[in-house]
Amino acid sequence: MGAENEFFNTTNVVAFSSAIAGAFFGSLSAFWLGRLQQKRDLRDRRHSSLLAAQHALLSQWTILENIRRNLLEPLRQDPMRFAKMPLYYMSKAHCAVPFSEITFIANLGEPNLLQEIYIAEQAYLSAIQTLDLYNQKREAFFQDKDAKTSQFDINTGAATIVTTDKEIFIMRTVTNALYDQVDKAIPKLDGEVKNIWKFVKRNFKGMKAIELKPYDQKQMG
Repeated sequence: MGAENEFFNTTNVVAFSSAIAGAFFGSLSAFWLGRLQQKRDLRDRRHSSLLAAQHALLSQWTILENIRRNLLEPLRQDPMRFAKMPLYYMSKAHCAVPFSEITFIANLGEPNLLQEIYIAEQAYLSAIQTLDLYNQKREAFFQDKDAKTSQFDINTGAATIVTTDKEIFIMRTVTNALYDQVDKAIPKLDGEVKNIWKFVKRNFKGMKAIELKPYDQKQMG
């Protein structure tokens, strides 16, 4: 009986130890699987936020490219463009870069990229503000009580206007500023769309990097 009890006791100890070991390793496996899932979720969120930033910059690029193509290019070489360009109104709604969601870029060793994305979006906003100023000055230019307007084209807004040198100087300055702001912002936006794509390829291996390509400017010009 003593040997038999010893056998059963030993069996119970082994079974109990196995149960403890199984529970421990089961908990450990669940813990690491949970940690792995958290890392995957974080990786997915970061990847999605980078794609959202790409889309935002591309949408801003598209808005400015439409301004360039439809408003600026037709009169770019005309010395009297400040008097011939029409008013250009558009929706001010735009897709903004989700900066609060992409600050991790700096922690991955590329703080300059975050800064350049910010600069590109600010260039877009500056161009839109300059367009607003152009429209305001354009309206004032037409409403100037001292100006004389003739040969007004109701379809394009082109006209022959005789006014003071001061008003002509202001209108020419604002018009030139609009060209300058749009011309500077477009390549910045395009460059950062591509830089984010490169960043995804470097830091998110195994995940799809979407290369967003704006329309060929030569074809749009």
